[in-house]
Amino acid sequence: GSVSAAALLIPILSTWFPKLKMNAKSAFVLMLASAVTTILWFAIKKIYAYSPLGLEPLFAGGIVSILIYMLDKFIIPKLKTSYEQNSAINK
Repeated sequence: GSVSAAALLIPILSTWFPKLKMNAKSAFVLMLASAVTTILWFAIKKIYAYSPLGLEPLFAGGIVSILIYMLDKFIIPKLKTSYEQNSAINK
């Protein structure tokens, strides 16, 4: 439950609300990275009997999801625009 919740929450919300829409590649990376983070967090919690940073695995995966979503919505478009402007100048 926690693995899928962390991996799917933001991509599902982005399909319901057009303003939150994500790039398909970014959504895949988000789902994979948050699922892996959650599974690793569970493993660490099971092996060492504590949660790193005091976070439950769901929240660790959720934080990774939010960070990747923010990259997709705010950072990558600016980098893309900057690259396109620079390549147009250099032509």
